Amino acid sequence: CYEPGRWSFLAVEAGRDRGGSSRGSVFVWCAMSRHSLRGLVVFAFVAPLVAQQPALAPEHAVLKELAGTWSVAGTGVATAAGKAAAYEQLETAELVCGGFWLESVLRSGNSEMYWLTGFDPGQHCFVRVRVTGTAEPVVEDGEFDAEKRTITWRGRGTVAKRIGVQLVTTLAGSEPRVERMVRVGLDGAAQSMGERVFTRAKADVLATSEREQRKGPMTEHELLVQLAGDWECAITATMPGQEKPMRSMGRMHEEVVGDGCLLHSSFASEFGGSKIEGRGLLGFDKKQQRYVRFWADSGSPVLAISTSAVDETGKKLVGTGTT
Repeated sequence: CYEPGRWSFLAVEAGRDRGGSSRGSVFVWCAMSRHSLRGLVVFAFVAPLVAQQPALAPEHAVLKELAGTWSVAGTGVATAAGKAAAYEQLETAELVCGGFWLESVLRSGNSEMYWLTGFDPGQHCFVRVRVTGTAEPVVEDGEFDAEKRTITWRGRGTVAKRIGVQLVTTLAGSEPRVERMVRVGLDGAAQSMGERVFTRAKADVLATSEREQRKGPMTEHELLVQLAGDWECAITATMPGQEKPMRSMGRMHEEVVGDGCLLHSSFASEFGGSKIEGRGLLGFDKKQQRYVRFWADSGSPVLAISTSAVDETGKKLVGTGTT
């Protein structure tokens, strides 16, 4: 507001911190003349640090369409004779972590592939990670076209970027959804590399989906067996700017899956009065020679990725991560 020879200013800052906790502060400057500062009044308010579940973005509704059990009919690249190899898969997918994430298991013969799919509002794109056996984990970003009802997936790895392979998922509501693999050349021309058609699975398909685990995980996977089981968790988290650490209790169920090469985690806790649900996938990346963990929970829509290694004592798994 303005008066002759005097100004007053009001600035308000409010929002959430990165952990989803509410915070706010208000600063008021008043009675400032042209030549001197007659008075400065500062009011500050900081809300208590309370874990709150962030709101779902509209794009999270797309994940609900992908949930369910699906029969997958796939075709590979056509051979010189003009015939494309056909194969069948079974996918089970369910919403987890308060609807922020879709957890999927894709079974084909004696192998299992695990997926975590979500939407990152900060990057304005979908993100998913897939892990299987001893293969290198793959992280993909998905560009959503609401008008065409498609998600175009592109891998973050240098190889995926170099060869220009994309996966285009077409959402069609009650109709079967189709995922096409295309290779985009430097001239922009797209070459088909195969496709998969997803239809709702029938009861007889579900009855024959059980299989035996493939043997032969590496020595590094013995650690996963030690971590498997049901655990009570005492959690201590030290946040920047806080003198005292935050503490809570939780429960973790962990089991070895994916041919004995992956550890699947299901986590539940109450933090600051809000319930937190989490999912994790831990495996050993032969390329990095380190353990890699992918983590998703209802406290944030962002995928957390960390790498770790066993220390010299052999009793601690120490790592760092980004989110």
